[in-house]
Amino acid sequence: MKWLAKIAFLFLVSCFSFLISACHPYKKIAKTIILEEQTPAFLFQKLTDNEFNCDWLNGKASANMIWKNENIDFNVTIRMRIDSVIWLSISPGLGVELMRVIIKKDSVKFMDKIQKRYWVSDFKYLNKVFNIPVTFDMLQSVICGNYFSYMDETKPRSAYIDNQYYLLSNLVRKRKLRSEEDIDLTKKIIQDVWLSPENYRIAASSTEDRKAKVKFELRYTDFRQVETKFFPFHCNINLKAEKPFQISVEYSKVSINKPLEFPFNIPDNYEKMR
Repeated sequence: MKWLAKIAFLFLVSCFSFLISACHPYKKIAKTIILEEQTPAFLFQKLTDNEFNCDWLNGKASANMIWKNENIDFNVTIRMRIDSVIWLSISPGLGVELMRVIIKKDSVKFMDKIQKRYWVSDFKYLNKVFNIPVTFDMLQSVICGNYFSYMDETKPRSAYIDNQYYLLSNLVRKRKLRSEEDIDLTKKIIQDVWLSPENYRIAASSTEDRKAKVKFELRYTDFRQVETKFFPFHCNINLKAEKPFQISVEYSKVSINKPLEFPFNIPDNYEKMR
């Protein structure tokens, strides 16, 4: 798989240009809010109630990716039919479409419009290449800034107050405030989610798969109201792995609930990538 196809997939996995701190992957909110201690069940319900839900999504964004010591800028148009299709059109910023991507529950297709070639696969192959158990639902959640469970064992089991945020974690709680002593070094996967007390949206998350030696961190900012829900217009993602990368995505436009088309017709003269 060539680097163009990797750009598209990396964008989807992240949908990450500065490094986020492993302990506090966010900036402290400006005003002080006195938080009351809450149960994991209460906070998870608040998180669920305030997720960004829609039937259709259409967005335009600019992105900056740091990968293999290269700094790459590109524009992307994202179209989604929730729980069905994710469609991307990627251009280098000059208005010429470079690549088109369509993701479904059981397939991933890339079309390189410059080199006139295409690639067809599924999530099993991509998971093997990148050593991350990515699913369609996970990609959809990352794009919308919603919660995803990396694996069943990462469901929230504890809640803390951490630097003006609520912290949900799959670690077993030992005390009111989180410290290094709470980290179970024998646990294979650690997933932390920081919630804003203002809107109960995800401000940041950190997922570490110790067996796969992979850690990825997300930070969401610039929440704007789109109809009745808040969408993060700025997303930063940092993947720490054998092949690390970082992406910063900034949206200029987001609209929802208007039916969309997802054109993806491979010309007969395109060569299939092996």
